Amino acid sequence: MIMKTKIELSLQNGNEIEYSKQGFGIVDGKEWAENKALSVSELNCGFVPAWWYTGACLETVDSNQNGAGVSAASSVLAQDLQDRELPLWFKADVPKGQYRITVTLNCETDCDNVLLFFSRRRLMWKGSLHAGETVTYSGLCDVSPIIPRGTELVQEDTSVDVTLVGAGVRLGKVRVEPVDTKMIYIMGDSTVADQSADIPYAPATSYSGWGQMLSYFTANDWCVSNHAHSGLTTESFRQEGHYDILRQLIKKGDVVLMQFAHNDQKLAHLKAKEGYRQNLVQYIQEIRSFGGVPVLVTPLARNSWSDPQNYNDLLTEYAQVVRDLAKEYDTPLVDLHMRMKQAIFQVGLDDAKKWFYPCDYTHTNDFGALMAAGFVAEDLQKAGILKQIPDWHWQRYGAVQPMNPPEHTTVTPPQTANEWSEYETVRPDEAITRVEAMEIIIRTLHFFPINVYNDLYEDVVGHETYAGTVQCAAQNQLIPADFVENNQLHPSKTVSLEDFLRMLMAGYTARSSVTPSQQIPDGVSEQAMQAVQLALGANLVQKEEAWTCELSRKQAAAICKKVKL
Repeated sequence: MIMKTKIELSLQNGNEIEYSKQGFGIVDGKEWAENKALSVSELNCGFVPAWWYTGACLETVDSNQNGAGVSAASSVLAQDLQDRELPLWFKADVPKGQYRITVTLNCETDCDNVLLFFSRRRLMWKGSLHAGETVTYSGLCDVSPIIPRGTELVQEDTSVDVTLVGAGVRLGKVRVEPVDTKMIYIMGDSTVADQSADIPYAPATSYSGWGQMLSYFTANDWCVSNHAHSGLTTESFRQEGHYDILRQLIKKGDVVLMQFAHNDQKLAHLKAKEGYRQNLVQYIQEIRSFGGVPVLVTPLARNSWSDPQNYNDLLTEYAQVVRDLAKEYDTPLVDLHMRMKQAIFQVGLDDAKKWFYPCDYTHTNDFGALMAAGFVAEDLQKAGILKQIPDWHWQRYGAVQPMNPPEHTTVTPPQTANEWSEYETVRPDEAITRVEAMEIIIRTLHFFPINVYNDLYEDVVGHETYAGTVQCAAQNQLIPADFVENNQLHPSKTVSLEDFLRMLMAGYTARSSVTPSQQIPDGVSEQAMQAVQLALGANLVQKEEAWTCELSRKQAAAICKKVKL
């Protein structure tokens, strides 16, 4: 049934409309700061002020004859905006359903990189505009229930969102109207999910799942509804309630894409040919019983190498199981694993880093996610699901395809020579903090990087750069209980040698068998004695050490370099 809700709004001629007053309009910096609901990434536009950004509450919105635009207050430092953009956010409260959104953009100064996102940062349009140029774009958007990160209860999404990125470009008109359309639903993990980005926005340092980029290639034929979430497996997607939401939405002819494995492979009962395969078979059968069309997607390849010449494929068996299932159950296949691996092979370890979040070999940034979504779209086209992908998606704005990042970027940090060199050369004599200790231990023990954060501690928010490190440390039980006081972790507090060993050995013993030393060293606290004896047994430290003194970054690296797994 098509909803009767329809919104037509002009933001030109000084007709500035604030969202809080009308239930539709522009969300300004003040509203972002005062309304906590606008900070829930799964229920907003997918952009959240970075923890370091002092201008988050100072952004201002203005309107003129060309429409609404956003600017930073004069107190915002120029370095905060270097190589970054401020997004303009339009929001309208609507019932759940599918909508066609039509926007008019007016360009006041030349802009080479205009981005238009709908819903939770799903890319719809990308291009360049010249001063005086006007463009109208129309695309599809869905509003459906969701279980937000860190919660267990279903919440209703109650709005459509339009986010414009592009200096000198203004949002002139917006029309929102309900439609009845074909749907592509997506099931998956963090490599697929709608990930949020920092404000100010920089695509190279933004996590992004390919599912939020797929809308760019579906034109006006299909509406994409992404139900992937970070941390999910073929099992937990069902257990945590996400599948219940999706199964109530699927109607005859709807397509359902499934991509898992990155988290399944961490659990013994979800081995490729066992629990993983069984769960996928059950999804195929059930989706068909609902009238839907299941499509299997092999897991996105990691940028994982044993050394710069030898690729280490951590997902070979899982990808092959998916291929075999597609043949056995006559299911359309998107071989994303093969396509992404080929792209990585073509450029090599170092150059492939431009497609991934800095220092992460699993999760793509916006450039990598857009490239992966293009691979998915092409295979969907080969399967006869998508029509011909319009040429403008690839070539309209020059010879460089839109998913390719710049040749050089100033926002990607330099890669270190090994897991420890950063700690040996950058501030080597400074005392190491708790979160820095967690990071170097995670690197040393080769735990899987995590970018999801489930709001574990009051003093660690989801968009701090180290939030994923904290989540990974907590998930692998590296954090001693006494580190936490009143639900606060105090991540910047410095660490003593014995505290460092308490974290390190908790992870070390999960990775390797260690025989503790029977020595009883002097000056060690009772709570640290077991960890110290394990470290002595593993020859990481000597009996005579300054156990309770602050540990420097260089000293922590020296200990970690002795670890043998």
